[in-house]
Amino acid sequence: MSSELPSDRSSLSELQALLLETDTLHDFLDRLAQLTAQALPEGSSCGVTVRQNSRAVTLAASDEQARRIDQLQYDFDEGPCLETLATGKPHYIADTATERRWPSFCSAAYEHGVRSCLGLPLTGPIGLVGGYNFYSMWREAFAPDTRGQLEVFADNAAGAVAVAMKLADQTQMSDDLHEALTSRAVIDQATGIIMAQQRCGAAAAFDVLRRRSEERRVGKECRS
Repeated sequence: MSSELPSDRSSLSELQALLLETDTLHDFLDRLAQLTAQALPEGSSCGVTVRQNSRAVTLAASDEQARRIDQLQYDFDEGPCLETLATGKPHYIADTATERRWPSFCSAAYEHGVRSCLGLPLTGPIGLVGGYNFYSMWREAFAPDTRGQLEVFADNAAGAVAVAMKLADQTQMSDDLHEALTSRAVIDQATGIIMAQQRCGAAAAFDVLRRRSEERRVGKECRS
């Protein structure tokens, strides 16, 4: 291996540091994938997959090779990553040249130079949050001791991923709320101006504002 996988305690420290150093969920996950790949045998790649709107998507990858192989699983709708997302259990391919499960994916992965694959669940406090995908150009690259170390790291990473996703959701919620409040403030200001101009009540002013908005929208549609 190019370097040792972090111990249980050091991996937690590194993940905590990543959470503090990165500004976005995607940045955190990319750094997480790169950190993991650096500790794997040469010729290895790592990706992080989650489900969004019932679709599996790669949120982060250590390199383009991981993204390509992830996409093969999505295209063929089969492979260890998808099976891990469906079952919440690890799935390992020792050699894509001889593996009989997922034949379409294994054939395509072999053509792309991938000989072994490992899918590990990322299970956080709220349950399954995604999957860790590992690919190597070498057959039987993920020996039992390596898989055990990766499973420990995945357990720690899952908690960090869950926190990062929660923070991202809260940030989006805050942005949406700010946008809604801003829009409401603009509407209230416009309504107040119309009330002053036309000496009418708030309901009548809002109705005028609504009609003008609809007229402007129809005008744009006619010009387009």
